[in-house]
Formats: sequence, C-alpha cells, structure tokens
Amino acid sequence: MGDQPSPSADIMTRSSLGRVSEFQACVMTFSARTVEGVTILDIRGALIEDAVSDFWETVRPLLLSGGVNVVVNLRDVPYVDSAALGEIIRVYTTATRLGGTLKLLHVHPRVRELLATTRLDTVLASLESEDDAVRSFGAASP
Repeated sequence: MGDQPSPSADIMTRSSLGRVSEFQACVMTFSARTVEGVTILDIRGALIEDAVSDFWETVRPLLLSGGVNVVVNLRDVPYVDSAALGEIIRVYTTATRLGGTLKLLHVHPRVRELLATTRLDTVLASLESEDDAVRSFGAASP
C-alpha cells in the first residue's frame, strides 16, 4: 500500500483551472484509485469554488458505481475555501446515504484550522497514513 499513489491503480484523472485570486491561476488535478475496496482521491492544488463542480463530477460516478468508502488525500492541497468545504460535505453525505463514508488524509494545517473553526473536524475523520486510512474501513467494502 504505502502513501504514494500507484500509477497502475489510477482509474480516473481530471484537471481543472481555478483562480485563487484575480492575479493567481491554479490548476487542480484529481486522480482516483482503489486500494482494498477503498476509493482514494488524490487532489493537487487549492480546492476552491471554481473547481467544485469538477470535484463532484470526479467523485459522483465513483460513488454511484459502489465506491462509497472514500479517502480524500489532501497532501498537496494547501487551501480549501468554503464552497469546496461544502462540496466535501456533499460527498460525505452522499457516501453516508449509500452506506459508506468519507475520511480525510494528510490534512494541511491551514485546512485543519478551517475544519476546527467550522467544527467539521468532529464529523470528518482525519488520518495521517494511507495504510491507516484504508484499514480504518475494516473489511473490504462493496
């Protein structure tokens, strides 16, 4: 397993161009893979309002095809805005309704502070190891 994505396990990759400010453009990349029945979504770049539809369009088909246990890897995500946080909650709610859940991996300190401020850190589990995140789901998922 390990913390590094396996290129052969990629099942989907999507990029989005967003704007962090009116002067700074940001490219976000979403890459999904499955490890022991758990969907790992690796994100690179700031997760902001301009990219939330791409985030949902990446995750939605995975959820609907049975990948309801989701780990969102935020190792390379230095910033999450309120719209993106709302979208993470949307994915969490959808996964929960379908019998799974969503957990966060490698949360940047700035994002962790946002989660604490909004008290979402009490709802969204946050782990520091991919192995621990996958194991936290217990037996293989659907």
